[in-house]
Amino acid sequence: MASPGENAQAQVRVAGGDSGHVVLLSYPSQGHVHPMLQFAKRLAHHGMRPTLAVTRHILATCTPDATAIGAVRLAAVSDGCDAGGFGECNDVTAYLSLLESAGSVTLAELLRAEAAADCPVWAMVYDAFLPRACAALMMLSTTMVGKT
Repeated sequence: MASPGENAQAQVRVAGGDSGHVVLLSYPSQGHVHPMLQFAKRLAHHGMRPTLAVTRHILATCTPDATAIGAVRLAAVSDGCDAGGFGECNDVTAYLSLLESAGSVTLAELLRAEAAADCPVWAMVYDAFLPRACAALMMLSTTMVGKT
C-alpha cells in the first residue's frame, strides 16, 4: 500500500507531465522568506519544481548558498524599492502600495515568462501578508487559461 506522500507524488506527476511547477511568493521581510524556502524545499523533495519569488533587493543583498536552497529555483520580483527595499521609503503604507503595484506587474511577467518557456505554473503559494496576490493571480489566470 502506498503512503500518502507517494500518492501525492504520483498525482503531481500525472497532473504536470513529470512534475508540477509551483511559484512561492513570500512577503519580503525577516521571518517570512526562510519558512517559504523550507516549504519550497519540501515540495522539491516530493517531486515538484518550486520557484521562490523574492524581491530584487533581497536577491541583491543575500547570496544564497546552492546547498542551502537545494532544488529550489529563485526568481526576482519588484517591490518598487529595488535599490533599498523597505528602507528606501520607510513608510509602511507607501511600501505596501508600491509592493502591490510593482509586485503585481513583475509577478505577471514572471508567470508569463514561465509559460512561454514551456514551464507553466500549476500552483501558487503566497504569504498571508500578501492578500492582493490572489486578486492579481485571478486576473492573470483568465488570460493564461488554455495557453499551457
